[in-house]
Amino acid sequence: MLAEARAAGLDRVRVVSHPPAEGFYRGVGAVRTGTAPANPPAVGWERPEFDFLVPPAPPGPPNRAQDGSGAGRCADGGQDQARAVSSSSRSSSVPSSCAP
Repeated sequence: MLAEARAAGLDRVRVVSHPPAEGFYRGVGAVRTGTAPANPPAVGWERPEFDFLVPPAPPGPPNRAQDGSGAGRCADGGQDQARAVSSSSRSSSVPSSCAP
C-alpha cells in the first residue's frame, strides 16, 4: 500500500476505522489523528481516524528501463528476470540487473 501511495505522490493514507479494529491499525504503524463523528442512521458510532505516513523512496541506483542504459536487457540480449513481491503479496516477473 505504501509503495502505491508513494507512486501516486501521496505523503499519507487516511483510514477511518471500525472501533474494534483500532488495535490492528496501531499495530501496523498507523497514527491516530482524530475521530470521525457518528452519521446516523448509516453509522451510529464515532470512528477512530488514522494516518499511515508515506516515507519518501529510499535512494538507490537509477532504473535502467527509465534511464535508457539497457532497458532491462542483459549483455547477451536476453531478458533477465527476477521475482518481486508486490504490496498485495502476489508475485510477478520484473526485469532486474543481470547476474554475473
